[in-house]
Amino acid sequence: MYGVPLIGIPLFAEQFMNIDACVARNIALRLDVHTITEKDMNAVLNAILWNPLYKEAAQNLSRRFLDRPLNALDTAIYWIEYVIKHGEDSLRSPAMELTWWQLSLLDVIGFLLVCTIIAITTLLILARFILKIICRNYNNLSSAKKTN
Repeated sequence: MYGVPLIGIPLFAEQFMNIDACVARNIALRLDVHTITEKDMNAVLNAILWNPLYKEAAQNLSRRFLDRPLNALDTAIYWIEYVIKHGEDSLRSPAMELTWWQLSLLDVIGFLLVCTIIAITTLLILARFILKIICRNYNNLSSAKKTN
């Protein structure tokens, strides 16, 4: 809403992931709570205050966030009314009906593994067949030379 860059000092849980996402978008800098020094704080403050990259990125993100047809409260009201009208199943993910092995894609991995084993077995049988033909022809050629 205000488009202001931040300085993040994550302490626990998802804060590390959130501040890393902000750093990746150039709207924040991260400080480690265990190794923070006055020099680090000064450097980060100067970077946030005087480098226009952070302010521009934060303002750009703010503009994109605010550019939507409904404000946050109206959006929440819309979805609450939607669930009241259509029931909670209308927003339920089909993945909720899958078993754990389907969610883990074990069925797909198993299918690909079987296909790979069949392909390798076919190649080995084909290679053995071709090798037998080559050896048979070589032996026939060798025995023909010995008789001459």
